Amino acid sequence: MTEHKNNAPVYIIGAGPGAPDLMTLRALRAIRKSDVLICDRLLPRSFFEQIGVSPDGKEFLWRGEDKELKNQDKINELMLGSARQGRTVARVKTGDPHIFGRGMEELEFLTARGVKCEVIPGLTAATAFSSLTDLPLTYREDRDSFAIVTARGSGGTVKKDFPNADSLVIFMGVSVIKDVVDKLTDSGWPPDTPAAMLERLSMPWQKQSGGTLEDIARLSKQEDIEAPAILVIGKAAGEDKILPRRPRILFTGLNPGNFRALGRILHWPAIRATKNESDCQKLPATVANLAEGIFSYTVFTSRTSVRMFFDEIANLRQDCRILSGTGVVACGAGTAGTLADFGINADIIPSGMGSDGIVSAVNGRKRGNVLLLQSATATEALAGRLAAKLGNITRLCLHKVVPHPELGKPLPPHDVIYFTCPSGARAFWKKYGNDAFDSEVWSIGEVTRKQLSEYGVISKVVGA
Repeated sequence: MTEHKNNAPVYIIGAGPGAPDLMTLRALRAIRKSDVLICDRLLPRSFFEQIGVSPDGKEFLWRGEDKELKNQDKINELMLGSARQGRTVARVKTGDPHIFGRGMEELEFLTARGVKCEVIPGLTAATAFSSLTDLPLTYREDRDSFAIVTARGSGGTVKKDFPNADSLVIFMGVSVIKDVVDKLTDSGWPPDTPAAMLERLSMPWQKQSGGTLEDIARLSKQEDIEAPAILVIGKAAGEDKILPRRPRILFTGLNPGNFRALGRILHWPAIRATKNESDCQKLPATVANLAEGIFSYTVFTSRTSVRMFFDEIANLRQDCRILSGTGVVACGAGTAGTLADFGINADIIPSGMGSDGIVSAVNGRKRGNVLLLQSATATEALAGRLAAKLGNITRLCLHKVVPHPELGKPLPPHDVIYFTCPSGARAFWKKYGNDAFDSEVWSIGEVTRKQLSEYGVISKVVGA
């Protein structure tokens, strides 16, 4: 084996099923210190932004977008070349590198050439689906075994034989589902065996189609299930034991992280956040005022406002220390958690939700200048209420929300629709109209509830 003293390490990383907050801490640390990131095409493009990894000084390469990265040999050579140049490489994959991820192939290639490597495990969809969909792979009463298998062998042909277990979890079976079903029934699986096809687990636009072995191919086509998806056959795909007590919630906001305890979340974002260039240009002057201690309070109204603020001040060579002279207000526990990711412990965290919670939390506090960070799409109502309680308000809107370009897909089965802002309600209504509001509707606060009422939709205010 040839040793190369100047080699930088390569991290072969499992990023989990797709949701950024399901990635391990070890993986995050490796990504932060890497120079070149070679990313799986199935990862959401917002993945690194959501975990707080700045693009500054890093080269991002996405498999599927770069012609050079469609071939495994090219990926191997790129990792090798970058490492020999002294550039630390993160090879970021969905799931786990050693579960249908070619992690071992890459490890063998690199170690044979003297490159230092670490393989970092990731949560595989093969087991994650069980908790994400409330379909347990093991259950003390009636199931104690499962098998994970790919639908295709080497060369892409459909496998002839499948293992026996209480449940099968089958990868790469969407385009050959009819052939897979035929193989299973031919080998003795009863046609009425429970079956489920699960698409985009943990990611936006997650869908689920459930039925039996004999009708799952038809149902999957009817409900437009596409890759990436897994097929679950057997007891794990059986009857849902806890509906309606744990409802399926179609969540239309930006980030469902603070709401998962309410039920089974299907993230169906009605809006997305984009940079508001005009206010970003005001940031240097605002940062100077922060440094001079002009603001007694800085109010963050969302996780997005936190991420945008720290992304932008990083470009100014600033960090969390810029907030040392101001009282930091987070609009809720989720926003406070994102602030903590950047090294800030919020001074004030309201117990209530939305604008009402923020105003109540600062009631009776010493007056002073306030820096309010929120979306440009939000009204100025909160600024007016805070001015009455605290003093002069500087409103900085580093982002705005716009209708999500993918909104309009056929809706998956659900029990509740949850709206977190008026903009989301408007975008959803424009795309789907009145017919989409047949199920129960929840709103995060009175402002969103009033917007829905303008469309004749009755909603219940439900906090996280």
